Amino acid sequence: LRAEIAELGKQIQIAGQTRQKENAKFQTEATEQSQTQMILKKAVQFLRKFYSSASLVQIQRHGLHGEPALGNPEGFQDYQKNAGGQGVIALIETIAEDAQKLELEAIQDEQDSQATYEDFTAQTSATIKAKQSEVDGKMKEMAEAKNDKAEAESSRESTLSELDQLFEAKMALHKECDFFVKNFEVRQKALADEIEALGQAAAILSGAK
Repeated sequence: LRAEIAELGKQIQIAGQTRQKENAKFQTEATEQSQTQMILKKAVQFLRKFYSSASLVQIQRHGLHGEPALGNPEGFQDYQKNAGGQGVIALIETIAEDAQKLELEAIQDEQDSQATYEDFTAQTSATIKAKQSEVDGKMKEMAEAKNDKAEAESSRESTLSELDQLFEAKMALHKECDFFVKNFEVRQKALADEIEALGQAAAILSGAK
């Protein structure tokens, strides 16, 4: 379990490092896309202003009332350039829109990656917590088992000591019983002789009277 916990912690660390790299890349890309859009917008504004000024010059060349000036073929060329300029502006605007789409996609990818990382971290942390709780429980069980074993050994030693004492007491009693049994007849005869002697003494004393 401890090895699993260490491996999960390592995975979280690796995921954090990867997330930092991804975020740094996103920040760079987002900045570049934002700067690109800004430059393209300024270019469009400049071109619109430029071609608007060019159109004003063309109007002036063709007269205030819209009548074309004879003998001035350059006017036609100016209109062609103006038409081409509108195409350039449209192309730049398309590029700007694409840049904005790329930026939005990058933002969405960044949000998805962050959400995935947070979910992974939360689940892995919960797993680590559960496994650590399991380790703590097993450690507690081992400590209790160790205490129980120590208590059992102490109780066993105490019981063995009591048994030894009881055995010694039994042997002592057995010796005493053997002694009494062996000396019972001797004592009984001695007692009988003593009683008989006492009887004779009593008889002698009675006859003396």
